[in-house]
Amino acid sequence: MKDLKQYLVNGDPLAREGELDAADAQRIRYRILAEARTQPATTRSAWLRPLVVAGALAACLLLAITIGWRLDSDGARVAPSGPKATKARQMQFAAPGGTRIIWTFHQELDL
Repeated sequence: MKDLKQYLVNGDPLAREGELDAADAQRIRYRILAEARTQPATTRSAWLRPLVVAGALAACLLLAITIGWRLDSDGARVAPSGPKATKARQMQFAAPGGTRIIWTFHQELDL
């Protein structure tokens, strides 16, 4: 099986002949730069990316507003009914190794 370098050498005639001399490399570079300067600037591609980004931001904003309205209309943020909520709430969990972590949340804590 051939290695990658052998495939590249077989596919590129200049690689078989050796490197370009400096004059040929400069001539190729000059030709490429001249062609790039003569190509007309496309305004469509210049404006396409900002329009796509603006459209994506507008879609995200519309989605956020829609989700916010649905949460308000479903009553997801309604205060709990029944007995009055306790003044302190806790969240407990056990970490690996047996460490137990308890966080206490105080509703009326002023800092």
